[in-house]
Amino acid sequence: MLLRFNVENFLSFNNSQELSMYSSRVRKHKEHTIEYTDFSVLKSAFLYGANASGKSNFVKSISYAKNIIINGISNTNLFNKYFKVDKNNIDKPSKFEFEIMIENTVYIYGLGLLLNKKIVTDEWLYKYTLKSKKEVTIFERENNKVIFNEDILFDENSKKRMSVYIDDIKTMPSSLFLSEIATKHLENEDIKLLEVVHNWFKYNLITIFPESEFLNKLLIGYDKKLNKLFSKYLKGFDTGISEITVSETEDFSNVLDEINNKQLVNDIINLEKNREIIFYDKTKKKLFSFRKNVNDNLTINKLNIIHEGKNNDSISFEYEEESDGTRRLFDLIPLYTELESSRTILIDEFDRSLHPKLSKKFIELFYTISKDTKSQLIVTTHESSLLDLLLVRRDEIWFIEREKDGSSKIFTLDQFKERFDKSVEKAYLLGRYGALPTFKNSTLEVLKCVKE
Repeated sequence: MLLRFNVENFLSFNNSQELSMYSSRVRKHKEHTIEYTDFSVLKSAFLYGANASGKSNFVKSISYAKNIIINGISNTNLFNKYFKVDKNNIDKPSKFEFEIMIENTVYIYGLGLLLNKKIVTDEWLYKYTLKSKKEVTIFERENNKVIFNEDILFDENSKKRMSVYIDDIKTMPSSLFLSEIATKHLENEDIKLLEVVHNWFKYNLITIFPESEFLNKLLIGYDKKLNKLFSKYLKGFDTGISEITVSETEDFSNVLDEINNKQLVNDIINLEKNREIIFYDKTKKKLFSFRKNVNDNLTINKLNIIHEGKNNDSISFEYEEESDGTRRLFDLIPLYTELESSRTILIDEFDRSLHPKLSKKFIELFYTISKDTKSQLIVTTHESSLLDLLLVRRDEIWFIEREKDGSSKIFTLDQFKERFDKSVEKAYLLGRYGALPTFKNSTLEVLKCVKE
């Protein structure tokens, strides 16, 4: 689970800004929290703000930090990602800090980087168990000097091995110590906790952007479990879809003409048996795959999305014929399967192409499906109908606002101490909490400029 996240000097974030998933003393919606002896953790957060306020940048900051940890600094585009409004910030480190819980242990991991130079300035990892509550330093790093807590290493062999790794990092200013140790898959239990933390970022943290796509859509027609999942929720969301199948044909000549990639066409024509090539045209929203059938003939496979006609007859549509909202559901519904594994999921522009009632239904289902898990859902949205204290808690609602200097500021509705019967949506749209667009020119002034 994510407990806290801090970001500093990245994109529109200048000074350190924090999102906390620790719950306050709000008594409503206890099912929205994960309870511990001394505290509770929120299962969701909803981030509101005007366009260009920094909502997407917040999700990007977490996504970029994850990418650095998993794929390495050299494989991440960090050029000019610092807070550029202040030119002096180019020489200041950008910082990201995560406080996460894995089982009953809390880990605090952070890193500082000079982004344009791709140099690690500092890095740290601490931990404490819920039982002991005593914070223990695992390692601290300043530039290329790492100090590792040898007290957690029980044998001399581990200490010698760690000293070698510490010496190695001196010649690797663009590498994270956590990632270097974690990816070695060492069996020593004392060192393995670094791999545990690394794996949380790799497997338990999911970020979804507006352009993110579930590219395994064709599996829906083959995978019975996935097909059942989609059929259930697409019916529940009143899309008019009754069934999803896959059609197979050997007539694919016209399709090859649409693929503007000679190498890909050549790979398709020479496709080996038991291999599959999936082709997705993002512009035309066309999706199909190529396979060899039992007769070793090349076939094209397409999704058939079945709707019920007026006379209870079945009418088949292709994926690109579906509405933007339905296609958006094809990308979001698979997330429900991740909730069983206690994931932390972030969705930027969650409500894109979704009807307000459908957005609300999606959130209600999240709380139902994740009831006995430690999964979390954090979304950015403009959908004001979700600002309903009958649906969400006061401490789950956050705002991001652009300051006069161009920087983004994060704050929570909980600081306003609103009553539980308050119409938060109305108050927000009236500007009580800020985080709304302000228009400098009146409609008449704009019309005047157009006429001129």
